[in-house]
Amino acid sequence: VSTRDLALTFSGGCGDDFRAYVDSSFANDVPTRRSWYCFLIYYAGAPFAFQSKLSSCVSPSTRDAEIYAAVQCLKHVLGFRILLAELGEDTSTATRVYIDNLACVDGVSNERIRGDSRWQAIRLAFVREQVRN
Repeated sequence: VSTRDLALTFSGGCGDDFRAYVDSSFANDVPTRRSWYCFLIYYAGAPFAFQSKLSSCVSPSTRDAEIYAAVQCLKHVLGFRILLAELGEDTSTATRVYIDNLACVDGVSNERIRGDSRWQAIRLAFVREQVRN
């Protein structure tokens, strides 16, 4: 079997199964104290996008590292949703993004900006806007 014979197969009957999983470490890159993040995006039952990368800035908390990761994931999700719409696919159903950090989920669902998260206000606003839309 060669790679020529291997392929992702998107079969009918999976509906609009478009979802993403995102996670981040916290300051585990010892020289820089930056966090690693990764996300995996599924469509029609098959994983088709993945990224694992060192963040471009130091995050002062796990919540902030997770918010940074969520923003990176959402940028890709939005791009893929635009592509699907251009291909004539129905994009009216929300894309579920799974994240395991309760402080991040609380920060997104709560419109109040805490004093220690003001520097994250723009990222939080972006994620909140995507949740509303």
